[in-house]
Amino acid sequence: MTHMAAQAAERPAKTAANPAGVRSRQIQVMRGVACILLVFFHVVGGGASDGLRVSDDTVLRKLMDFLLYIRMPIFGFLSGYVYALKPMRAGEAKPFLRGKARRLVLPLAAVSTLFFLVWNAWYGNLGAALPGMWRIYVFSYEIYWFLQAMVLIFLAVALLEGLGVLSRWTGVAAGAALAFVAGHPLENVTFLSLGGALYLAPYFLAGLATFRFGLTARPSVLIAVAVLVCAAAILHGWRVAHLPHDVVAARVTVLSLIIGAGGSLLLLRSVPDTVWLARIGASSFAIFLFHIFFVVAARTVLGRLGEPPLGLHIAAGLAAGLAGPMVLELVLMRWAGTRRMFLGLR
Repeated sequence: MTHMAAQAAERPAKTAANPAGVRSRQIQVMRGVACILLVFFHVVGGGASDGLRVSDDTVLRKLMDFLLYIRMPIFGFLSGYVYALKPMRAGEAKPFLRGKARRLVLPLAAVSTLFFLVWNAWYGNLGAALPGMWRIYVFSYEIYWFLQAMVLIFLAVALLEGLGVLSRWTGVAAGAALAFVAGHPLENVTFLSLGGALYLAPYFLAGLATFRFGLTARPSVLIAVAVLVCAAAILHGWRVAHLPHDVVAARVTVLSLIIGAGGSLLLLRSVPDTVWLARIGASSFAIFLFHIFFVVAARTVLGRLGEPPLGLHIAAGLAAGLAGPMVLELVLMRWAGTRRMFLGLR
């Protein structure tokens, strides 16, 4: 994960049609917030056996579990919102999908290949791993499942837009509901990241609906969403505090849908204009693609210096995971070949 979905990493168009109260820079600020949450998660790790090996009963692990319902949903929501700013036009499905292939598939193939080679070479396992390398292009692989999932979502969106389904709020709601219901039993399907696509689709459609139907300009909608999100967040917080990690780690739940979609809508409407967050957000796609390289490098360097405090590990990992990809992006942008292959840009 938004961009991070590549679509979520594209610069939002400056348009007068943007709903009241939402400015172009707010989208970048939200991307910045999403990047920090994502990098923070990968610095700490997803469980007691990876990352900084933080045990499941610590406050830090509980915080990671609490943020689960907003971390990736923000990327999905922003992808849908930014898509709605410049949607596929009637009769233009082929150029639209070609553009998404360039923007998503090329970086997916290039960066996941690079990660596979570097990771296995680092651990001295490259020779044994190479015969199974094909699997990274067919099944979910590390953080890059998000890009596979977005490819499926855009294929579905192209079909639904062509049929006119997404021009009505009932069609958008039905699509989100269908994806949510199907996502529960299929959450763990890794083939082409189908489970991930079903998980993200409701948030993508929520972002699309927010722009297309002007939800941020409707006070009654904002109040109702705020009440629901607050109630859901309180219940989620209680569950995180009192239930085991593996119980609260389920992604496809009603609570996750309310907090992820509703929380993203409220953030979009109210997030303050913060220059440094917007700067991070402007490089969100590069951060999504490459942050894991820099996070692991920072952890390795600190580990060789002894046993530094947890706070130093987190600060160094965050700094490396955010700043490293931003600098690398500047380098990759200098040549047309690297710009296209690794960032999906012309």
